[in-house]
Amino acid sequence: MQTEALDFIKLLKAKLAKPQKQSVEVSLNGSLIAQMLEQTAQKNLFSHINDPAAWQREIRQDCPLISRE
Repeated sequence: MQTEALDFIKLLKAKLAKPQKQSVEVSLNGSLIAQMLEQTAQKNLFSHINDPAAWQREIRQDCPLISRE
């Protein structure tokens, strides 16, 4: 059992010795979001939508909701 425990400890040490991937955290603040929205508006991504309310109703029809039949 001691040998197994020692092997396990060696395995853990080897895993800890490997450089871990750092998760990239993006801090979204108001100015960054405003900049992203401005870029979206400049690209005119939604120009093909003539009636936004009708488009929204159509999109919502595609998603089955548990509370609706």
